[in-house]
Amino acid sequence: MDTKRIIDECKKGIEDAQRTLFMKFSGYLYGVINKYVNSGFLVQDILQESFIIIFNNLEKFEYKSDFQFYAWIKKIAIRETIKNLKKNNLFFEPIEDAKYIENTEFVSIISKLNKDDLLMHLKSLPDGFRTIFNMYAIEGYSHSEIAKELGIAESTSRSQLTRARRLLQKRIIGTDIGQIKKEK
Repeated sequence: MDTKRIIDECKKGIEDAQRTLFMKFSGYLYGVINKYVNSGFLVQDILQESFIIIFNNLEKFEYKSDFQFYAWIKKIAIRETIKNLKKNNLFFEPIEDAKYIENTEFVSIISKLNKDDLLMHLKSLPDGFRTIFNMYAIEGYSHSEIAKELGIAESTSRSQLTRARRLLQKRIIGTDIGQIKKEK
């Protein structure tokens, strides 16, 4: 069944369509939320809250394309995730005017990582770093959008991103170097 038809039937209150919508998109949203949150139980809670919002607002949604629907539900999931992180005291370290320096070794190594390894390294970041890194580098938010969503200064967003990148570089290069040493 195509997405538009599922949405139309959900708007009519057809339970099978609601179940189908959940089954079709829950894996996608789980992946979105999982990038921000370390606990599988918390991911499930946020996923459930996201679907409650999706179903409660589906009547207002005007379908134009599958891409537009994916973007809409993704935005809901990210907002619910951020709301949850804020509620659980998401912590941002104050950092003085940090600068990010591109490391060519890091770029080379990261391009060789598979998705699961990269996700493992992202999940090891502190909540504030991980949230901003995901919003900026993966979701494409600008620093002004991040600042508005999280209620922080743009400079805090920039400095947290810099620290997240540095920490990722250290962990990924360190892990890769460790693997190279084991192979020798």
